[in-house]
Amino acid sequence: MRLLPFLVAGLVSLQGCASIVSETRYPVTITSSPPQASFRVIDRRTQQTIHTGMTPSTVTLKAGSGFFRSSDYQVEVRKDGHEQRAALIPARTDGWYFANIIFGGLLGMLIVDPATGAMWHLGNPDTISLGENPDAHYDSTAWLSPALPVEQEAAPDEEPRRQVRCTRNPTIRGQGC
Repeated sequence: MRLLPFLVAGLVSLQGCASIVSETRYPVTITSSPPQASFRVIDRRTQQTIHTGMTPSTVTLKAGSGFFRSSDYQVEVRKDGHEQRAALIPARTDGWYFANIIFGGLLGMLIVDPATGAMWHLGNPDTISLGENPDAHYDSTAWLSPALPVEQEAAPDEEPRRQVRCTRNPTIRGQGC
């Protein structure tokens, strides 16, 4: 029974403060003025679309992108009759990360929190204001149903080919692939 407090203290010392108190994924609210604009969240390192939807919306994003690397996201918003706009989703060091100096020690500060991504905190971008542009027309479903890559088997003497499967309705004028 006397070992229990030491055992608990030992287990806690193996964790980083931000890993215990904070999160590694954060809800990020995306709003626009005017609302009901289509948006997509892009990972700026890989240029991949992570989420799509209509504003206002809340998406959950990973704060970390590797050892001592924060995630780097951009949100693009567009709506017919308005200019397309983009904003960065801010990532900053989580305040609990610095509590490792007192509670978590070097293990939490140099290994646990950086490896889990808990040392980072994602904020919400400001409301994205879309300037009016009567000539701007967008396919409102393009971001909502992106083309999916499909692997296609190659003949034995050919290089593997990549085919893109269209997810839009080809019967609607202007929606063909």
